[in-house]
Amino acid sequence: MNPVLIFLLISQTRALPMSAPSDPTIQASAGASTQEPVTAFPGSPKAPPPRVKDFQVPPAPITPGSANGQSVMANVPLTADEAVTLALHLQPTLGVQIGAIQIQQGLTLQTGAIEHPQLFLGGGLDQIQSISSRSSTIVSAPDVLVPPGVSPTSLIAIGADVKQLIFDFNMARNLVRQSEALERSSKQNLTVAQLSLAFGVKTAFYNYEDAERVVVVNESNVANRQRQLELASARLKNGVGEPSDVATAQTSKSQAILQLNQARDASEQDRIMLLQQMGVDPLTPVATSNESAPDVDVKDAHLLTDKAIKLRPEVLAAFQALTAAKYGLSAAKAVDLPAFYAEIGAGMSGSSVPLETSTANISIGVQFPLFDGGSRNGAVKAASGQITTAEANLKSAVLQVRTDVASAFMGLKSANQRVLIADNEVLNAREDVRVAEGRYAAGIGLFQDITTAQELLVTSQTDQESARNYLDLARTSLRRATGQLLTDLR
Repeated sequence: MNPVLIFLLISQTRALPMSAPSDPTIQASAGASTQEPVTAFPGSPKAPPPRVKDFQVPPAPITPGSANGQSVMANVPLTADEAVTLALHLQPTLGVQIGAIQIQQGLTLQTGAIEHPQLFLGGGLDQIQSISSRSSTIVSAPDVLVPPGVSPTSLIAIGADVKQLIFDFNMARNLVRQSEALERSSKQNLTVAQLSLAFGVKTAFYNYEDAERVVVVNESNVANRQRQLELASARLKNGVGEPSDVATAQTSKSQAILQLNQARDASEQDRIMLLQQMGVDPLTPVATSNESAPDVDVKDAHLLTDKAIKLRPEVLAAFQALTAAKYGLSAAKAVDLPAFYAEIGAGMSGSSVPLETSTANISIGVQFPLFDGGSRNGAVKAASGQITTAEANLKSAVLQVRTDVASAFMGLKSANQRVLIADNEVLNAREDVRVAEGRYAAGIGLFQDITTAQELLVTSQTDQESARNYLDLARTSLRRATGQLLTDLR
């Protein structure tokens, strides 16, 4: 095309003024927020003002507070260990395991009662009618109370009897040992529940801290968007900027405010989850200390696994269940064996007080079932099945511990690398924003470059906080896998 013709077309296009919007509603909505038109260069036509509206950051929602005025560490930041300690005292779900322990303790007392002396007391009043062959009394009237030949006698008797099991081939003793082992297993199950609760509380704690840090990231993003909006507006007022830059900056600021609102909501939901895990009213205000999870030595995975097998309550509970099953088998084998008892008794009886007759007895007895209808064989088979099940559960518990330690071990290795990568990502993103803003201020860059760089900065900062949270969770997972999570509280 002819260069002269191109020059004429460009000159005519720049000479045509851009028309203002014809829609009256848009003109009215612009109002005071619409900036005055400025000229790009002396002698050029005025550029139209950007039709945008400014929007300020709304205040953060305020927690109403619990209905009974409950507070958690008022005016003092809450640590992760303190949150776990409160949960162990307040979380009602632990009552299930506590109740199971109490039930098993009662069963142990019932089972062991047969090994202790049993005292029986008794007494009574008997009305005895003695009938003679002939009556010695001449009955003169038909309505007498005592028929002819019958003499009434009242007999009073009281007695006491003590019974003691002497020997039953340890059947009762093995039943008691079985119940005691099950009691120890139920206590380990309580520790399992406490360990799971501690892990849940710390997970919720670090998630809430991460959500709070993401809120700070988004607040910084809003401040940066505001500064970039002011930069675009200043260039426009000085005749070296474009209205589209101001509109883009205002849109970016609005998006940043929306992201901040979403981050605040996510933080509130994580706070509610933390309080629920702790067993506290979810409307209770709480502030965390923004601490990191304690580091874990991850040099030797096999050493950590061996330590975990010794400490994990799941393994200890399964081992006690296996011990109980073995005692149950020993007791089942003695079902049809003899049982020897000793009994001592004393009593008094008579027809009047003081009682005339006194008695005492000492006896040794044996109880031997000649035929049990297959009861022993059934008990032995059931007990053998319980041993098989208990052994399988123990092996499964050990395998699960090995899996937990291996997964947490490798996860922690990856988490450490992720933090380093995220830190480098943030460093580069900050430099990208600085360069983009400097180029735009100097008039050699586009505002879109700033927008893109700022978006990358927010993403990288969010990734950095996620990496930090992932590291906290990975450390917590490894301490839970090795059974050390509760020992940190002691």
